[in-house]
Amino acid sequence: MSSDDQLLESVATHRRRLRAAFLFGSPGARRRVSTLAAPLLASVVIGGIAIGACAGVSFAVSLSAASASPTPSAPASSPASSTPTPGAP
Repeated sequence: MSSDDQLLESVATHRRRLRAAFLFGSPGARRRVSTLAAPLLASVVIGGIAIGACAGVSFAVSLSAASASPTPSAPASSPASSTPTPGAP
């Protein structure tokens, strides 16, 4: 292989590496999908637990508020109704 061919191949390799670095970043900074899967899954699980805890606390607070508030008693019915019924004398 002549020195000219080696020089041309070297320039082509450098250009290819520069283009790859420009498009995809340096090789050390690139991350594979498998390295990102575990943190993503952990985040989804923690988010689900947080949502479940918030919903549970909200349900417990509303349930305790409903049991702590006095229930309205039914009004005492009087024998004489104040509203006349149609057709009644």
